[in-house]
Amino acid sequence: MRARDGHPATPGGRAPGSGDDGRVSTSAPEPGRTAGSSAGTPAGSGAARPAAAPGERPPQPPPRRPRPRQTARDMVISLGVVIACVALVLLFLPRPGVVEQAAVDVEGAATGARDRVDFPVPVPPVPDGWTPNAARLDSGPDGVPTWVVGWVTPSDQYAGLRVAGAATERWLREVTSGGDLEGVQDVGGQEWDVYSREPERRSDPPFRALVREEDGVTTAVLGTADVPELIELAGAAQSPEAIEPPA
Repeated sequence: MRARDGHPATPGGRAPGSGDDGRVSTSAPEPGRTAGSSAGTPAGSGAARPAAAPGERPPQPPPRRPRPRQTARDMVISLGVVIACVALVLLFLPRPGVVEQAAVDVEGAATGARDRVDFPVPVPPVPDGWTPNAARLDSGPDGVPTWVVGWVTPSDQYAGLRVAGAATERWLREVTSGGDLEGVQDVGGQEWDVYSREPERRSDPPFRALVREEDGVTTAVLGTADVPELIELAGAAQSPEAIEPPA
């Protein structure tokens, strides 16, 4: 079967390569395009990125987070700088001077106490290096008038003197700090009862007291000082020059 123009007929009545109007199509893909790609999109590329408007900055990637090690290092450096500044300020701050305790006038206090009691008020002649830190007439346990003197010994411990004319059992118990009677100590031919109490902490020195009663007057030498220092104070307290005030 032939068409009217002399060409062989094809099924459907169209000539090969002809369009709807019978003319041959000569269109070809544009350069840069492949089949199945949309206009303006390069072959093989993904979705098109939106173009930045004129005058605008292109989108920036998000900032990177600091590493944990770097953050810790910065904190340590900052803390070191702060500590150094504080230390520098403290270095140049004026420091208050050491407050020195005024010397205690044992002789003057004893002179005033002798006019108020009816028992001897001794002033022991202690050796050099003993620093008096208290001297007064006090109302002791049970309200018993008590002559009180205290020293800091050369061993940097405390040694005290207590004298009362009418000592009671409570007075003795509190003056000896509840210590146990351990024995007798001879001091210059006189016997003194020895009381001792162990400290609550091992680092603290024990408390000791030497007590002697004569003619209704009780004298106690006590403190945390070493036993030789307490014996020395007891001997000074019973010496005649300690009891009789100078003329």
